[in-house]
Amino acid sequence: MDENKFDPVKEFISLRDTVTRTLSKSLNLTTEAIRPFPLVDVYETPNSIVVQTQPIPGVVTTELMVSMENKTLTISGEVIPDVVDEEHHFIKRERHIGAFSRNIVIDQPVNANQAEASFKNNILTVRLPRR
Repeated sequence: MDENKFDPVKEFISLRDTVTRTLSKSLNLTTEAIRPFPLVDVYETPNSIVVQTQPIPGVVTTELMVSMENKTLTISGEVIPDVVDEEHHFIKRERHIGAFSRNIVIDQPVNANQAEASFKNNILTVRLPRR
């Protein structure tokens, strides 16, 4: 696929990130108020690039998707709330619920078709072998 080809989804994500940064600066928000979900660590080993998420409790594992196109790794899924009955009226709700999608740019050459993913203790780990 041509890397210079127009991709409306990537353009929208770029625009969203720019708007988020601008609003954060202009409204003087803390970064915690606008952090992407899930938070990730990206590190390298001699043989691979590893992306590891924060714990994602409540994620529907059958809906957890990992894909890579060009240099962008996408992690998406859905978190189901543990309390869904009508008796509860939340005063404050900070834990993420609902659908999510996170894009991580991987600037190093990897073999995406040989990627391995595991989900243990609510943590997703994706290993991308180096080319």
